[in-house]
Order: sequence, then C-alpha cells, then structure tokens
Amino acid sequence: MREVYVFDKKGIEDFIANKENPNEYKRVFEKSGLFFKDTYVIYSDEYDVGSPLENLRKFLESKFGEYAFEDFYAVNHKMLPMEIYLDDLKKDEELLKEIEDEKKTLEEKLEKLKEKERKIKKGER
Repeated sequence: MREVYVFDKKGIEDFIANKENPNEYKRVFEKSGLFFKDTYVIYSDEYDVGSPLENLRKFLESKFGEYAFEDFYAVNHKMLPMEIYLDDLKKDEELLKEIEDEKKTLEEKLEKLKEKERKIKKGER
C-alpha cells in the first residue's frame, strides 16, 4: 500500500539531535522526506524496496542496528493511506450485511449444486 507518514517535526529533530553525527542524519532525513513548519513528511510504498521510507529504514538500521527504525517510529506520527477502496468507506454494519447476503447467496448456490449432484448420481439427469 502507498502511504504518506506525517511526523511531528520537533520529535524528528529531537531524534536526530541525540545521534552521534546529527548533520549526517539531518541530510538523510532531508533527502528522504520534507520538513515543513511543524511536520516532517515521508512517502512509503510497501511494494517498492527503494521508497523513501524504506531507504530511511535501511540507513537507520545500518547505523544503529535492527531496532533503530522502531525508535524512529516511536516519534508521534500519523499515516495517510494513498489508496482508498470502497470497503474502506463503509461502516462495519454495512460490511457485515454484505457478508451475510453473500453467504446466503453462496448457500443457495451450494444447495442447487447438491441437488444437481443427487440427480446425476441417481441417473435422473
């Protein structure tokens, strides 16, 4: 899924400030995403190994090990999906009704198939 992550800029700056070489980190963060007034925005595509968030993850893990990305993720952020499907906009009750309707349709179809099978086995075809 394609997503945009919006991080608290102050949280990212604090994360960077605690590193051994903050200028290098700031440069990588600037290349990976965008700093705005109060936010840091970065794009992610789970199907693209070269997406900005994936590149940032690789950088952090290469410098600090496998848990470095988790520390970064601990910074206050929101995720905005870029792909929205019709089901994403439906209420749970609507989805449950559709599921029940689909189950009923499938059960009716199964019953017809069973009846057809019985007729074939009896030679009444």
